[in-house]
Amino acid sequence: AVDVSHDATMTYLSLRRGVYILPHYLLGMRVDKAMGPLNAWWVKKMMPYPLHGMMMTAIYNLVVAKHSQMGMPKPDHWMLSCLPTMSENLGNRIGDGKVKIVGEIDHIDGKVVTFKDGSELEMDAIIYSTGFKTDFPFFDENFLTIEDNKIPFYKRIFHPEVPNLAFVGCFQAIDWGFLPIMEKQSKIVASYFAGEYALPTTANQKKDIAREQKLIAHEFLSSLRNNYYLHGPTFQRDLVKELKRGLRRARRRGKGFGLFGKTRSDASGTSAITQSKAVASA
Repeated sequence: AVDVSHDATMTYLSLRRGVYILPHYLLGMRVDKAMGPLNAWWVKKMMPYPLHGMMMTAIYNLVVAKHSQMGMPKPDHWMLSCLPTMSENLGNRIGDGKVKIVGEIDHIDGKVVTFKDGSELEMDAIIYSTGFKTDFPFFDENFLTIEDNKIPFYKRIFHPEVPNLAFVGCFQAIDWGFLPIMEKQSKIVASYFAGEYALPTTANQKKDIAREQKLIAHEFLSSLRNNYYLHGPTFQRDLVKELKRGLRRARRRGKGFGLFGKTRSDASGTSAITQSKAVASA
């Protein structure tokens, strides 16, 4: 919207709900440096939901909101229960009258947009920002189908019933960058296929996935986008701990997966197979 507003006579931004807008810089620092320490795993642990969100919302309202939410509807949720939007100039463009906030769209007929309140506007161009759907079209849908962006993988990596398949990057995170999370996932994947890391039982994997889904439903705003949401710093810490647990499991069992060699079966619930077939990255 900000980029388009520099060329369009008027840019309209349709919102279903209020959102939190973060500038690139805050208090003379990059926003990740200014607010990053407040999103640390230990802060989240000391202030479980909804306390952490309440604290972040209060700080946002005190330091940021008057600048960046000019003319925007007030969010109906705690900050960080949905991913904030990063924009340095949206508030300025709204204040300058170049971007106008409008309500939710009801339907579109040609170039005429009708909103939920019954009002209409004729547009020259419409940009759809409807989000993403997690999908793996290279797999048969009878083998793997993701419903409503709910990721059925242990640690967002392993399918509990397919031991020779791994995924990296199946998440949306409250964090200042996703690459550190993917790197920690990749270390687990590499250790697994090298035979140094062992998974827990299939039952325990499914139990952990169910626990995570329950946490998402409890802490995050209900939406398709948030169904694969996670708290980045907490998840990174858990991945580090999980790698250590998996290394211990492998030593106790005297086996690993083994990328190029055979593995021995045991009572762990992890199927024994002779060679890996695929590592998928998303």
